[in-house]
Amino acid sequence: MSRAVPDSLAAHLGGEVTTLAFLWTLTRRDGVVLGFTSHDADIVRAGQLYRSAPSFVPSAIRQSSDFTADDWQASGVLTSAAITAADLAAGRYDFARVRITLVDWTDPAGEGVTLAVGQLGEVRAEDAGFTAELRSLADRLSTTVTERYSPECRADLGDRRCRVDLARHTVRATVTGLVDAHRFTAGGLAAVPDWYAYGRLRWLDGANGGLAQEIRGSGAGTITLHEPPPSPVRVGDRFEARAGCDRRFATCGAKFANIVNFRGEPHVPGTDSLLDYPGL
Repeated sequence: MSRAVPDSLAAHLGGEVTTLAFLWTLTRRDGVVLGFTSHDADIVRAGQLYRSAPSFVPSAIRQSSDFTADDWQASGVLTSAAITAADLAAGRYDFARVRITLVDWTDPAGEGVTLAVGQLGEVRAEDAGFTAELRSLADRLSTTVTERYSPECRADLGDRRCRVDLARHTVRATVTGLVDAHRFTAGGLAAVPDWYAYGRLRWLDGANGGLAQEIRGSGAGTITLHEPPPSPVRVGDRFEARAGCDRRFATCGAKFANIVNFRGEPHVPGTDSLLDYPGL
């Protein structure tokens, strides 16, 4: 999608020397707004401070005239105190809204051109820097807005369609021992193997306090996480563990006695039935 370039900026682009800078406006899901610029000095525009971060640059931005998604990437070095590796690892920048504007840094209050608007996708820490995938607004056009039938439940455990009382399936416990970076032991857990698999764990205190993680498995007083927490777990750290659901019809009935609210079609033939011929 093309964007009109203001006459003043167009004339500037036609000159032999330009004084242009990228302005990045990041709005996190918690409402925090941060500004960065590729210029070598801070810029203030419309009351927003854009901190100098010359290493914070986008890849080539492709604009299309059809409805295909215009995705791009940003990379940078963690040179700003406003962006830390711990915040990136904790997911505080996941799905943040992004606006990229091109301005004349000698007149930041003047007219500029918006190059791209979207939101951050996956953010990956790499050595002393990071790489972030940015998704344009057109990406929403490829999102499925209606449900598809499936043998697995489409509801999330405990939501308004599932209606399972999560309080009955949530325990609070304390770390009693460490097995490795992914696993630790605790008392008071359900003895049924993998009772907490596919569930969620939320740290109540310690270095990871307030963060939530997915549980890969459990058993014999042990919790196994999909990924190590951003900070090492310590004996004495308290957490809250919630039972998980693998979305299968059998699990819904045997584990939660909630078949009446199952949101799937377990008895609908799948694509394999197309290959099922008589006599085979």
